[in-house]
Amino acid sequence: DDAAAPPPHPEAVAILEAARRARLAQERDAHKALERATEQRLAAERVAAEREALAQRRLCELQIIDAEVPAAAADAAGREREEQANRRARADQQVSEATAAVAAAAAA
Repeated sequence: DDAAAPPPHPEAVAILEAARRARLAQERDAHKALERATEQRLAAERVAAEREALAQRRLCELQIIDAEVPAAAADAAGREREEQANRRARADQQVSEATAAVAAAAAA
């Protein structure tokens, strides 16, 4: 039966090949986006850890200098931690979006 089947039409073959290449390009782009988002999240986490360590050092210095300053420094450190958490959340959102793009590209 297969021997009697006509060969596929050249235009159909070209369309299928173009669709395959487009899907592969989409998957590649989605993987690159995921890699970039992951790198950004890791960089944000490194910066956050450095800032938190700096905030802790500052807090210790202020506690030594004046007994009333630690409360204000703790507030500043709390704000810094909140900002770091927000940056981490944004980076995690980017990773989630890139992961969804990879899944969508793979499903296409």
